[in-house]
Amino acid sequence: MMRKWTKWTALCLALVLAGVCALGAFSEKGPIREVYDAGMALMFDTPNVTLTADVSVARDGKLFKTVKATYVQDGQNDDIDAHFYTVRPNGTSYESFWRVRGVDGYAYSMDSMGAPYYSTYSHESEASVMDKSIPVYPLLSFGSSVMGMADLLFPNAAVREDNVIRVRFDGKDSPEALNDLAEQMVRYAAMRFMGLNVEMHPDDPAPAEEIRTLWQDVDKAFAVGYEKLYGEPFDDEGFYYGEWSEEKEERSTAVWNEWNARIAEAADGRTDGCVCILADGTVIYTDSYAEGLRAIGEHDLYYDDIEETFLVYLKERTGDAWDMRTLNAAFASSNGKLWDRVNALWEDMSRHYEEALGDAPMGLVRRDGTLEIVEDPDRFEQEWNMGGHFSIAYMSLTRMVDVRIGETDVAFTLDSEGRVIGAEGTVNLIFVGEHGREETITVTLKLGASEFGSSRVEAFDPEEWGVKSFSEWLKSGGNDEVMQTPEPLPSKVTLEGVEYELDP
Repeated sequence: MMRKWTKWTALCLALVLAGVCALGAFSEKGPIREVYDAGMALMFDTPNVTLTADVSVARDGKLFKTVKATYVQDGQNDDIDAHFYTVRPNGTSYESFWRVRGVDGYAYSMDSMGAPYYSTYSHESEASVMDKSIPVYPLLSFGSSVMGMADLLFPNAAVREDNVIRVRFDGKDSPEALNDLAEQMVRYAAMRFMGLNVEMHPDDPAPAEEIRTLWQDVDKAFAVGYEKLYGEPFDDEGFYYGEWSEEKEERSTAVWNEWNARIAEAADGRTDGCVCILADGTVIYTDSYAEGLRAIGEHDLYYDDIEETFLVYLKERTGDAWDMRTLNAAFASSNGKLWDRVNALWEDMSRHYEEALGDAPMGLVRRDGTLEIVEDPDRFEQEWNMGGHFSIAYMSLTRMVDVRIGETDVAFTLDSEGRVIGAEGTVNLIFVGEHGREETITVTLKLGASEFGSSRVEAFDPEEWGVKSFSEWLKSGGNDEVMQTPEPLPSKVTLEGVEYELDP
């Protein structure tokens, strides 16, 4: 990244100097630079202030994070109270919180992971919201000149009306220097708040990928390959259920090697798209996984929670309002007739959603029975499988190799002293991935700054937070598992007006 940044730094300096020479009025700040400098002063040179933030973040139009936070800084101590709502890649969501109060050399913190107790760490006093010793401060300082250049290049991008400056970019041709500044800040934020070093040069080779394969009927395709290779019909029962031999092993390996060779031939060196093997042995290439599913005539259905969805379907189909205890009792029973009927209804539910998909290759069924069409099966399947391990932010950041500023519309409010006291609007950042694939990260924000010179951080009081120290929590038995006797399962259930004994 240093080579790229140095190139654009030189260009920025040249443009700024050219602007100074050509326009004597450059000494008067334009609105974009005025807002930027006011923001820098707020973050690095204001010793006492209260900040509020209400931010939501979406990827390609789908919300995945909201943050509501308050930050109090009194020139020495800090108090942060933040609440988060997060959507995982597989569509499930959770809420969490984090509080920290740094006062008199100590930081007291609690979060949703250890809610009953607080932790204590050393705390270094700060004179402002951010410290000038952070690695990106020199870059941010230079950003003032970049904003001056933006005022020159885009004289209509910022409009002042009384004490409000509204900044707009259409996202079609944002200056490369602004893009670089945004990229560096995204990388810094990823390291600072998530511990992610996402430094990857766009010229670096991307990791190798393998082609996707889809089989319409793998057993029939094997039989076709076997007959073609050995000139005799494939005897399924005799081959698999008879005594296994070295000859069978060799023939099986030869058939699969033949198929692998045909798949590689169809892929022709491509690592994207999909190779489909039809039941009759035809091998075709499609540009996407979605087209591949259509080619083999299949749907993919995913469920947030298939058991919860079944209870919803059961209520709509039969009128029976079962709960999870009842369903578990039915599953654990030895009543074959009950099993058969529950399984039949389960299969009916699957057919119902497959038919509802129509021509769409993939869908997601929510807990409440709502069916959502999956527009990008390739991304969805990958992220569904990773959903329990990685966040959307993690995946977007680790795949990112470049950033540019997209459509932006933010209104900044300044007070009579030129201080930023609010900002509201939307910023779009285009994350460019390893293979040139783009995704739009939309940040919708409402920020506030107030109580200049009067903010105060109070002493830490555990009772205010309703927590104990970790040692007190342990002494009070906080680490003991509460053993609860499970509620007994019912002995009978009713389904479609018929009463079934669970263990007849």
